[in-house]
Amino acid sequence: MARGAVPEKIVKAAIDAMGGIRAFISRGDVVVLKPNIGWDRTPEQAGCTNPDVVAAVVRLCVEAGAKK
Repeated sequence: MARGAVPEKIVKAAIDAMGGIRAFISRGDVVVLKPNIGWDRTPEQAGCTNPDVVAAVVRLCVEAGAKK
């Protein structure tokens, strides 16, 4: 279960529950992330993707071997 206050831990727990990042990303893949950033809101207001969540997903992709 993905719960807590630290976005990086929550993201990792959620992706691990789905089989891990390697279930989605292979070495050499080119990955495109499209966060929801269309609103003038803080992360706490949940109108946009929390930048810490985006950073955590990027780190996981790079660790999995994403080329770009």
